[in-house]
Amino acid sequence: MIALLFACTPEEEVDVPQLLGTIEARDSSAEVWDSTTYFYASEGHMFLYMSKAEGVDCHDVAEALDGGLYSASGEGPGVLQPSGSCVLTADSTTWDDGLSVDLAAGDVTADVALSVNCWMDGEWVLGDDGYVFDGMYWNGNPQEFHLVVESTDDGGRFEIEMDSYEGKDPYDFDAPDYPGTGKVSGEGDVDWCEEFVETPFFSE
Repeated sequence: MIALLFACTPEEEVDVPQLLGTIEARDSSAEVWDSTTYFYASEGHMFLYMSKAEGVDCHDVAEALDGGLYSASGEGPGVLQPSGSCVLTADSTTWDDGLSVDLAAGDVTADVALSVNCWMDGEWVLGDDGYVFDGMYWNGNPQEFHLVVESTDDGGRFEIEMDSYEGKDPYDFDAPDYPGTGKVSGEGDVDWCEEFVETPFFSE
């Protein structure tokens, strides 16, 4: 009798996003996906950063926010801004160990600035003057959203739901506005990044 032994390989872990959605603008699109998520809060001020970038840490994000990562890494801005993806940021000066904002369409709020920057349908290309994105770069602000950020013993928690955006290419001042559409939602954990205190968001 011949005994046959079969080796069972464990299933590979899949990185399941806590925040997920696709934003479309002017026949282009990009994903919102939170592979990298950090926040920091101090003296009533909170900043949250969410990106699809992989293999980067708190130091990398803080250095990029301060304008230094791209030249230091040698890999270009696609390190933190992958093509076909969006970076979501929330900046609030009304932080009180937590933040909860519900914005209805047509309303305005001074409690938080929620912004989405998307690099749609293109690639980062190294040219004579540095890296350029050959697709559409789009910056938008949701016109209605639900946002909760809370401190926890291990960092923080978030809840986000948003849809319908005003936006445009911020580098093309003559370009018309390009509204965006697409539901983005999720909830989960967010890591603490002490090094954000050294970025322009917190420096006086």
